[in-house]
Amino acid sequence: MGGPTQVYLGAQATESLFKKADLSRYSYIHLATHGLLVSASGKFQQQPAILFSLFGDRENDGFLQLGEVFGLKLNSDMVALSSCFTSGAPYTAEGDGILALSRAFLFAGSDSVILSLWQVNDDSTARLFIDMYRSLGDGSKAEALRRAKLALLANPATSHPYYWAPFILMGEWTVAFPPSHLKPDQQRMRFQGVSAWRKLLSM
Repeated sequence: MGGPTQVYLGAQATESLFKKADLSRYSYIHLATHGLLVSASGKFQQQPAILFSLFGDRENDGFLQLGEVFGLKLNSDMVALSSCFTSGAPYTAEGDGILALSRAFLFAGSDSVILSLWQVNDDSTARLFIDMYRSLGDGSKAEALRRAKLALLANPATSHPYYWAPFILMGEWTVAFPPSHLKPDQQRMRFQGVSAWRKLLSM
């Protein structure tokens, strides 16, 4: 993809490491984990959260909740939540919580977010994102996602909408940091202050 790279897998992928990382250095942030929403009401209602490793993290509980996402400092072209899961339909009160996660990442400084509206298949999702990232060089995140979906649709084994339809793109559709950008502008890669969302809400 170009630019600095950091990968955390398995037990290494803790909430603490994610929060401590200088996230403003990264153009693309890909979270291949789960988004959770506990069905409850009143004082038992939980914020939507992204699940990190639950082992070996003594500082955090492993659940990056909605309120914590708002506090991140991003300067990314895109955040991909590649296997979010919601217990309800996307436009019920439960689904709104998952969509709120995407709005939180936009508020934190990402230009766009890709997320799923229901539980996804691991193998087809991996193929979809590999194809999508390969197509980003053409300058359109929306077109790259469309091409990746069409590739799954053309395969009889993954032609059912379950495999390709859950992923949606929110935010800016053009590519600010294409994969061929091998020498990123260091000034642009660093966090440059509050996001457009923060500025709008502070008016």
